[in-house]
Amino acid sequence: MKKRILMLSLLILPAFAQAQSNSRWRITKPSWTTVDEQRFGEFVSRLGAAVERRECDKVDTCLRSPANPYAGTDPASLRLFADCADLPYYLRSYFAWKNGLPMSVVSSIASRPGNTNKDVRYSTMGNYVTGRYDVIPSRNSAPNAVALLNSTLIDMTYSATFRMIGLEDTGRFTDFYPVKLSRETIRPGTVIYDPNGHVAIIYKVTDDGRIFYIDSHPDNTLTSGMYTPKFSRSHPQHGAGFKNFRPLALQGASRNSAGEYYGGKIVGARNDQLAGFSTEQFYGNSPDPEGVWNKGKFLYRGVAFPYYDYLRIMMASGELRIDPIKDMQQVLADICVNLKDRVVAVEQARKAGVDMKPHPERLPTNIYGTTGEWEDYASPSRDARLKVSFMDLLTSSRLAPIGARSAT
Repeated sequence: MKKRILMLSLLILPAFAQAQSNSRWRITKPSWTTVDEQRFGEFVSRLGAAVERRECDKVDTCLRSPANPYAGTDPASLRLFADCADLPYYLRSYFAWKNGLPMSVVSSIASRPGNTNKDVRYSTMGNYVTGRYDVIPSRNSAPNAVALLNSTLIDMTYSATFRMIGLEDTGRFTDFYPVKLSRETIRPGTVIYDPNGHVAIIYKVTDDGRIFYIDSHPDNTLTSGMYTPKFSRSHPQHGAGFKNFRPLALQGASRNSAGEYYGGKIVGARNDQLAGFSTEQFYGNSPDPEGVWNKGKFLYRGVAFPYYDYLRIMMASGELRIDPIKDMQQVLADICVNLKDRVVAVEQARKAGVDMKPHPERLPTNIYGTTGEWEDYASPSRDARLKVSFMDLLTSSRLAPIGARSAT
């Protein structure tokens, strides 16, 4: 494993040195390859490790730090700002720009039929794509990457964009596809969507099957955490759980004398072309015969396990042996980090003078998803995840009877 990581690092360093340092988004590679996906994961891993070590704690400070191999190549006008739903898109777009890759994002969505909630961030039947925005240079000019990253791309994406299962893979395709529960598909760069309105991106998976992520907040802070039941499951159409960016390709483009591509159209890889595509996390690897999603079973060696336990088994490298003491320490450490981050969030609100303002006449219709200062400083979703973490602590020893998982 260490040898593979070293080889990957040696592979990506030359590309880092060639990062685009001007504001124009030039496409020099017409499609995302497996190597590009690996390099994107390495990029996220470096940033996540810096957040974990408390070397930086905001999107801008992290991207200006040595953790970012492209640091020092950005125009001064680049804002370097992203909240939770923006972060995966921001990092993906930033990486694509620096490496001359195509980018396309969902620009508009609508609720699926049968929805009973007017807020598409919490649609009861999920959403579907109604429009896309492609980053494609023309013959005479390339798009302004600073303008795209400062506002255009980020303004289009929000948590409702993630509320899709990911089955649509042609025409107005989804940006993400659901993945199989395995170490090969859940990796640095994989996105986690919490149906309660939060988004995170994975930066590390440990040998004992623990998944670690970074997430951002409305004040541009970056925090890290460990995947636990605080990220809940829900109806498959909500798309909750793990998803990877759909690889993109620029087709029908022309190439100029400088080796840059222009024109053409961007298409996403079809699900049948993606080895990691799977709806297993929604329906189980032994689906309910009548199609009831939460009655599907997760079987390992013929034995049914709860979802989170099965995930841990599948994410382990080689044999999984549970040390209850170490496990408890990991859960406690994660809660401790979350509590410290909660203190930072409260302090940000205090500095903004929120506590000195008159009490609002009434609460928002939905305190978990709103606008203005409620969106920027209130933290009911974060508090709900903390509560679930404490509940999980009480049952964290439930994996102990699993024993061991063989390397096969």
